[in-house]
Amino acid sequence: MGVNPVFEVPWERKGVIAPGLPILPHGTERHPVPGGGSRALAVSKGDMISVLDREGLQPGEIVFFAPDRRSDAAMLGTVGKGRPEATIATLANGSLSGKKVLKALDTAKFDIGAGDAIGLFQEGSCPGDIENFTALCDGLLIVAAPGGPMQPQAQDAPTELILYIRRANPAIGKPDVGPPDPLADPVLDFNIQPGNATAYEVKAGQYIQILDVKGRECSDFQAFSRRALDKGIERDIDPTTTRTLMGALYPSPGIFSKYWSVDQEPLVEIVQDTCGRHDTFGLACTARYYEDLGYPGHANCSDNMNIDLARYDIKPRGGWPAINFFFNTMLDDTNAIGHDRGILCCCGRCRIWFVSRRVVPVMSIRRTAGTRPIFKCAPIKQLKSLTARLAIENLRRRMWKIQKKQRFMIVLRVIRVILSNITAIGWPIKCPIMGLLMNIGLAETRSR
Repeated sequence: MGVNPVFEVPWERKGVIAPGLPILPHGTERHPVPGGGSRALAVSKGDMISVLDREGLQPGEIVFFAPDRRSDAAMLGTVGKGRPEATIATLANGSLSGKKVLKALDTAKFDIGAGDAIGLFQEGSCPGDIENFTALCDGLLIVAAPGGPMQPQAQDAPTELILYIRRANPAIGKPDVGPPDPLADPVLDFNIQPGNATAYEVKAGQYIQILDVKGRECSDFQAFSRRALDKGIERDIDPTTTRTLMGALYPSPGIFSKYWSVDQEPLVEIVQDTCGRHDTFGLACTARYYEDLGYPGHANCSDNMNIDLARYDIKPRGGWPAINFFFNTMLDDTNAIGHDRGILCCCGRCRIWFVSRRVVPVMSIRRTAGTRPIFKCAPIKQLKSLTARLAIENLRRRMWKIQKKQRFMIVLRVIRVILSNITAIGWPIKCPIMGLLMNIGLAETRSR
């Protein structure tokens, strides 16, 4: 089916292509089946099915049901072995994946006990072994990776299987959308590839545009004061200083729009932001992060930035406190920092415009297929009128929000003074609304 699966081989470095992140062609799906768990998926006629044993010695079992609730291994072009005992035991072990499969079976009114099982890797398997099938009709596919708690002497802990499905009639893929036309002729134009970082120099007053071309891609960004670097001092964007001075989780266009260094020097200023959700809490991804996930040696943004910043004699760090643009991070009511993996950007629609001081910015992109943010740097003159319009518009919106409450309190004070003068000359207040306003005014006076 043209799939070149990627799996870790500890004793063979050349086998590690991109640990943990297989890159699949359009129309090919990857579904992990947890060890001791199961997975159910709808398949169509002509779909190619492959099951990969990543770590070896993990048996598996497949059950296929047609829409008429019949189960026959011949529908996948092979011979079955009868009642799916391993799948039934796996579904009954109380696992979360088993509950989902049981719900799917109950919805479709399929009887798992009447299924015709297909055994996988029954004679033992090596890491990377694959078994292939082709669906001869539409139906429901159930894949189980049976196994229970391991006995110390057995050494047979259940491990996951990977299910690949190549659709015979795949849905329309994401179009190959290019970047929109720039708002001005760029001085520098970089297409930052996944898993890479790019550093560059920007003069004071120049504009920086960061554009997510295909959507759902985040980008770690950091900027260094060129003046400080010339003195041998590293002064980069400090998220804590920025949040303190801006009074927000991250700057936005308007009054509170700047990113600051630890010396409280503004480095870049936001003039347009069409996404509006970013992260200033977490570090750029690090080698330690991927090691904890089980992927030692994985490419990461912090190492990528260290490599490219070396030409500016910037000391490497284990983790960079970068600004993660387009990353949907939130702070909940339990003081926990979380994020929504559904990153907000749409194809070609998320962009950020900066006006900068004399800085050395660096951007790093995670290893995600098909998403490549674009960086553009434009001169001052060509964007002067555009930025003026954007700044005025953003300033008006921000000032309206800030002053809305203040205007209300001013009006309230004026009404209070009028009502006080009315009562002072002995006029009776018979209107309930005027009496209510009077009470509000007196309450405000007492609170002060």
